[in-house]
Amino acid sequence: MNITMYVSELSDEKQAMLAQLIQKKLESIGYEEQVEMDEIISNGLDSKLCDLEELIPLNVLTSIAN
Repeated sequence: MNITMYVSELSDEKQAMLAQLIQKKLESIGYEEQVEMDEIISNGLDSKLCDLEELIPLNVLTSIAN
């Protein structure tokens, strides 16, 4: 697997892990509205892994993809 794959190709467990990582990152940069965070997380889960590099370090994405 590689980071150009779609998140939807990952197992449910790995998708849940990504959602948690995105949530934590958004909270750390000051997002407070859960509705906004849920929308960003939903969009992130509909994208490719490489599109999440701004929120999640590349080494973590690579680890998740494998």
